[in-house]
Amino acid sequence: FTPMRKGIVLLLLIGLSQPSCSQNKPSGENQPSKTETKMTLVHIDTDAFNALYKKADVQLIDVRTPAEYAEGHLRGSLNIDVMNNQFLEKIDDLDPSKPVYVYCRSGQRSTNAGNQFIDAGFTEVYNLKGGILAWQSEGFPVVDDE
Repeated sequence: FTPMRKGIVLLLLIGLSQPSCSQNKPSGENQPSKTETKMTLVHIDTDAFNALYKKADVQLIDVRTPAEYAEGHLRGSLNIDVMNNQFLEKIDDLDPSKPVYVYCRSGQRSTNAGNQFIDAGFTEVYNLKGGILAWQSEGFPVVDDE
């Protein structure tokens, strides 16, 4: 062995002989409590979205631009543009304990928005897979005058 290799082998042996950080923690300390469990965004298809968003006490959010919203949206939806600088401020006005259903044009912006809802403390967030394009291709209605 060269002196350099001897030094590396020595460092590896010392590192392996040291207890890992996780061994120093009491059992269960790494487990999140029920209140710390992070919720996840649920992606659902058009049929499930259609059945669920019509329930009482849900919040239906279209996260597209106001211009896109004006071209056609789901009846009863609220337009909160995810690209707007005040998006987080605007969702503060919503109830985090009620289910949130989000959609956009194709599903990408609403995925982003849905994750922001979860980060903001919302507990039940659903994203329309494929967005309003999938919705319309399945023959579900949109309105443009609410």
